[in-house]
Amino acid sequence: MTKKLLLVTTCLIFSLLTGVLALYAQQPGITTSAEPQFSAYTCTFNTATSRAEIRATLIDGTGSAIPPESATFSVSRVGASAPLPPDAAVVTAANPRAPVQMIIVMDVTSTMPLEQVRNALLNGLLAPMPFEDSVALITFAETPSAISQFYNDKNALYNDLLFTLSFQDSPNHLNDAILAGLEATQPNSPTRQVVLVITDSTPQAEQATQEELITRAQASHTQIIPIALHNLSDTPDDEALFALANATRGYGYAYDGDKRSEAIEAGLTNIFGRVLNTLNSEVVISVDLTGQTPDETGFIPFDVTAEPNSGGTLTDRVSCPQPPAVVDPNSSENPLPQFAVASPMWLKVRASTIPARWKSRCSHSISFRQMLNLCSGWMMKSLQKARKPFSPLTRRHLIRGVTRCALNFATAAVNGSPPRQPLTCSLGACST
Repeated sequence: MTKKLLLVTTCLIFSLLTGVLALYAQQPGITTSAEPQFSAYTCTFNTATSRAEIRATLIDGTGSAIPPESATFSVSRVGASAPLPPDAAVVTAANPRAPVQMIIVMDVTSTMPLEQVRNALLNGLLAPMPFEDSVALITFAETPSAISQFYNDKNALYNDLLFTLSFQDSPNHLNDAILAGLEATQPNSPTRQVVLVITDSTPQAEQATQEELITRAQASHTQIIPIALHNLSDTPDDEALFALANATRGYGYAYDGDKRSEAIEAGLTNIFGRVLNTLNSEVVISVDLTGQTPDETGFIPFDVTAEPNSGGTLTDRVSCPQPPAVVDPNSSENPLPQFAVASPMWLKVRASTIPARWKSRCSHSISFRQMLNLCSGWMMKSLQKARKPFSPLTRRHLIRGVTRCALNFATAAVNGSPPRQPLTCSLGACST
């Protein structure tokens, strides 16, 4: 092959590849909810920096991320007349972003192209998702299924659940299924929560209303991301689904393009890839809580505002936890308040790491030091969750309390029998 022919061939291949990629990027037949969105969905306290961290995402009308340098952000205490000073609210791109908890609500009525949907879901979203993201599944036709466990291993999710899906020839309860997904979310969760809805249906029969879904999603700061699939047999209600997305600071997509199987799969793969890009576009707003006190709920509420350089103002509200209590080694006015472990805990102890008199009563699994960490962690959580400040505790009493707590757990390993009741812990010990 001559150099001239090689050059022409290379150019032709490049042109073909460019055309294919451009076609894939454009994906005719895809429409979106087309509203810019700003969502501040979680706030946690970073003990390393002694600042609260608000995590948020900002996207434009096409669903593309707006980087933090292309917008101006401000944070205001709810009810305050002015925002915090710029150095009290510092914005950076999240690297890496925080894990996401996603619930997929999938239509399995007889008109859904399940093979194309699950292939696109695996290749466009699940396979490239970070392992730390957890995903659960709810399917629906006449009734919603029970929610599955949350999977970090997305291949296991595919093999256990998606690969075995089958059609159900029945009316659909789309809104009831979305509500079931929202009921699995938690208010003030430290994890971003997303409900991804995949459907080709319009709600049939009497079921949960649009207003109920929006109220429940807003209460737990859950983003709804609907994907409407138009095929030859059924037509979803794009307007209602996009309204859900806009009201919950999510983003909606609809595919109404080529109805051939390979085109549907390519279009959905494109959409799922865009969903993942939206999830990855996270910013962190580091907030100095000095001088901030909690309200009656025990949290510190802030209004967070984003003003993109392209224009417009978007605001969301988020509640931040109080900083953890500081222990004063020179005071011992109050004992540590009692608190209860929510459910019975079965812990095993490595016998070589605890006093000889306990060895005959212990099994082998978790070290005594790890047990100390668990007990001290529960004690600190009780302080953080308290609705009013406690007087400082002495370091000596705190150490003695967590040590006795850990030793009490060691006794629970007698004869290999786990404790039958929740464990109640106080400064002196833990008991059933």
